[in-house]
Amino acid sequence: MSIYRRGKVWWSRLMRDGVVVQQSLGTRNRQEALDIEATLRSAAVKGEFGIVDRRNAPTLAEFEKRLFDHLRVHVKPRTLTFYKEQYEILKKSPLKSLRISMIDPASADSFKQWRLGQKVAVSTANHGIRTLRRALHQAEEWKLIPRAPKLKLLTGENSREAVISETELQTLTEYAAKAYPKSKFQFLLPFLVDTGLRVSEACNLKRDDLDFDTGKSKAAKRGS
Repeated sequence: MSIYRRGKVWWSRLMRDGVVVQQSLGTRNRQEALDIEATLRSAAVKGEFGIVDRRNAPTLAEFEKRLFDHLRVHVKPRTLTFYKEQYEILKKSPLKSLRISMIDPASADSFKQWRLGQKVAVSTANHGIRTLRRALHQAEEWKLIPRAPKLKLLTGENSREAVISETELQTLTEYAAKAYPKSKFQFLLPFLVDTGLRVSEACNLKRDDLDFDTGKSKAAKRGS
């Protein structure tokens, strides 16, 4: 029997041409799971249901152009630059010779250790994992791999908090006034510092969004 339970839901494990495909059957009922699995088994023979041959999946280098042609129109330029920088590192890592279908949590762990061996910070090593996640999820969406693996980030990232003093705020405001005399940014800057809003969020504010009766406590933190 090729069905098994993961938590309360039944899963299927099928093999075709040496390729193992595991997927949730989306039911807690065993008989329904058997019926669905029988349908999947029949479809697998016909090459349907997203059964992918792992041997034909591209390597990271081969996947690069298609991925970035897609990202170029779906992410902001700054984010695109971030992904490009990290992808270059991935292509130089122990993952470089692997087909994307063969990248799993174990090989991702090898990448983490390789990066840490270069004496980079935990957060820097995690940048590569985040980029790899994005690439593999896109590959899954395009049915180049059966399923993107769950890649865990390294723990221990340093969270940085900054508090701008009144003196620093005054300096920033004076600089904005001189550098951009025709801009109203010098007047907006104190508001951004006091509220923790991003520029885009402040520009999109409406009168109904404002609450002058409720202040922001010193312990308040904005979400990421």
